[in-house]
Amino acid sequence: MPSININNKLKKKGFTLVELLVVISIIGILTIITLASFTNAQKKGRDAKRKSELDALSKAMIMYFNDTGSFPAAIDFTSSSTGLTGPGGDYYIRTLPVDPKNTPSTTPPFDYVYVVSTSKRSFSLFANLENTSDPKCEATPYVVSTKNYCYGISSPNTIPAASPSP
Repeated sequence: MPSININNKLKKKGFTLVELLVVISIIGILTIITLASFTNAQKKGRDAKRKSELDALSKAMIMYFNDTGSFPAAIDFTSSSTGLTGPGGDYYIRTLPVDPKNTPSTTPPFDYVYVVSTSKRSFSLFANLENTSDPKCEATPYVVSTKNYCYGISSPNTIPAASPSP
């Protein structure tokens, strides 16, 4: 009868500690790469939402101007329950947008800002983008009430400025 060495059989089953550590390390590296990509995609998604919301608001304000002859004196972004309505109660936009992060007290602030000229014939809207390498994010920020913003959109008769021309 042949002799069977039980110790050799036990040594051949399972993985060594080094093999397990290598696999765990690879999984950890892949997880970190995936999370970094996911976080970047989330930032770009929020930035796309910011741009889209400000563009929609800008178009609503132009319709408001066409009907009333001036832009609104002020817009309150702190409450999304209010919309942009005309003198007759017509809605130009049902609810005002709120920044996806909505943290106006942070640096940089993540909120929307509306600036209108004294004649109410031009306006600018400002926001900060999380992806500062976005081509629409200006290297020289717009300064509005001591806060810096890298993205601006304005009425067609002006360029984005912290104080639109009258």
